[in-house]
Amino acid sequence: MQALTRYLWPGNIRELGNVIERALILSPASSLCLDESFAALAPRPEEPGEHLADAERAHLLQILDRCAWKIDGPGNGAERLGMRPSTLRARLRKLGIVRPQSPRTA
Repeated sequence: MQALTRYLWPGNIRELGNVIERALILSPASSLCLDESFAALAPRPEEPGEHLADAERAHLLQILDRCAWKIDGPGNGAERLGMRPSTLRARLRKLGIVRPQSPRTA
């Protein structure tokens, strides 16, 4: 059961169905046994930074650093990202991104 839950299932339900069907055919006893090669497959990634929000956060921070955290105006954050300034501000709030304080204002 642990091998089934760790697997990524890139083929979704069809792949799961195929694995179960193969296990039913190859199991020698009344209990279901997975093929040994299945247990060796890649486990589900659990490292931080693998989520879309993490990639989005990193990209937004990189763009904002390049334009000195200016959102509005030509060549600044929103224009570089191809979105409206209000949309960029909403994404920043959603991701919990706040402008770092400069040493002068701290």
